[in-house]
Amino acid sequence: MRDQLVEIAIRALSPAVNDTFTALTCIDWLGDSLCKITAHWRPVRVHRDSHGYVRVITAHVSYERLVERSFDKIRQAGRGMPAVLIRQLEALTKIVEQSTDADERELLVKQAAMVLHTSVESVPEPADRADVQQAYDNVLVAAGRKWLADDQARWDRSAGPLPHLAGSTSFSSAAGTELHQPGAELMPESAARAAARSAPRPSVVRPTSETSQSPGATR
Repeated sequence: MRDQLVEIAIRALSPAVNDTFTALTCIDWLGDSLCKITAHWRPVRVHRDSHGYVRVITAHVSYERLVERSFDKIRQAGRGMPAVLIRQLEALTKIVEQSTDADERELLVKQAAMVLHTSVESVPEPADRADVQQAYDNVLVAAGRKWLADDQARWDRSAGPLPHLAGSTSFSSAAGTELHQPGAELMPESAARAAARSAPRPSVVRPTSETSQSPGATR
């Protein structure tokens, strides 16, 4: 079924058909199916009958292969189409939110980076590229939150809550402001970037001179 959806999406994106909305619907269905697979990914190759005898041995399909076959060809056919690239990134965000394995999450973030790279190479309008960039940032934020949740669970099992009261790790934002995230020393680099990007930015207070006067105070 997955391959059929990919085929329908590619045909819909062809110049002869030019049916973008059908392609977007296929991406939604592919994303929903991967959400279900990701949340319960426990592949079994050996199938036994009620007496314990082996009856069927199936070929192993890796999670990486499933993700690649669901996204690669549509991404390639959707070059220069911001709507298609954004919808793929939105689907990846939903899948990341359902992921329970760090390796699977890395594969999804890698796929999102390829979508972003395609946008940079093929989308000429800066505003459209900015929209794709925002959708990519959302993938990173979702992945960062999941990595933080994994770290918190790991600490809870071993030594209690993360020691955020004793100290925290600082990230430097693009503006040079330090952003504090507890337990960040345990996060992969991509998760740290996502956490720093999702942290609230402090307001900027401009210093005023003691001699400054309000407008209209002098003639």
